[in-house]
Amino acid sequence: MYLLVKRVGRDLRNRYYTRIGKKNPEKLAKMLFKKYHGREMNLDCPVELGEKINWLKFRSNTEKWSELTDKYAVRKYVQDSGLGHTLNDLYGVYDRVEDIHFDTLPDSFVLKSTNGGDGKNVLIVKEKKRLDIPFVKKELERWFTTSFGLASAEPHYQRIKPRIIAEKYLKPQTAEDLSLVDYKFYCLNGKVYSVFLCCDRIGKETHYAFYDKAWNFLPGKILSEYEAEKVYPRPQSFDKMVEYSEILAKEFPIVRVDWYEIDGEPVFGEMTFTPAAGFLFRFTKEYLVEMGEQVVLPS
Repeated sequence: MYLLVKRVGRDLRNRYYTRIGKKNPEKLAKMLFKKYHGREMNLDCPVELGEKINWLKFRSNTEKWSELTDKYAVRKYVQDSGLGHTLNDLYGVYDRVEDIHFDTLPDSFVLKSTNGGDGKNVLIVKEKKRLDIPFVKKELERWFTTSFGLASAEPHYQRIKPRIIAEKYLKPQTAEDLSLVDYKFYCLNGKVYSVFLCCDRIGKETHYAFYDKAWNFLPGKILSEYEAEKVYPRPQSFDKMVEYSEILAKEFPIVRVDWYEIDGEPVFGEMTFTPAAGFLFRFTKEYLVEMGEQVVLPS
């Protein structure tokens, strides 16, 4: 009963946020910022990283954001940037659920919606024979009818064409890892500033850590309840990840470029212009100010 009440409450809250997001996404952004941080968001004179992300949301042209947030369209940008060799294998792109022929897909694969974010609308299939295909099709239909970004004050998602892509399933590289280690490079004014590592992304057990550009651990940048307990080794392809991130980020004041490492080589994940919808509630205020001070906004 408790879980049912909790789910109903969450659904009602999301509907409320969606209504506001449709009419006035900037108003919603200010509401959410105060909810997460307990203070007002200053868009007239932004200082913190989250304030500057939201300034860019509502005070700049974000058409390029929509193009590169699209999990299919971004592949062309990566290819045109000379980094096509870092792209994960693509099995198909689909405009409708009925276009997906599961019998032609390999035994393991991943389905993603092109207009999803925050880890939502992702289906990892490790053994196709265990898949309840009728149930999965219903879930995929829901993806097509879900308007991502309205309830989180991210209006640039509304310009992304809803599609589904099928990609190669990438396995965790060690037996200790519950999921792939995700290396998220925060690029400020086109240069890597720090790396946000996400590990053990199963349920609510996800852990995080920050490292600098030389892979030195940066304690105290994340609220203690989220910070990983162990220090992770420097990935073999770290220098390539830094180089490639800066190639992809060179046009933008703020962008996060995500990578995985498979067999010692970087595999491109995605580009995100509004990490955590621009609210970054896991980071300390001091680090948000420090990162924000590095960013020069366009005039």
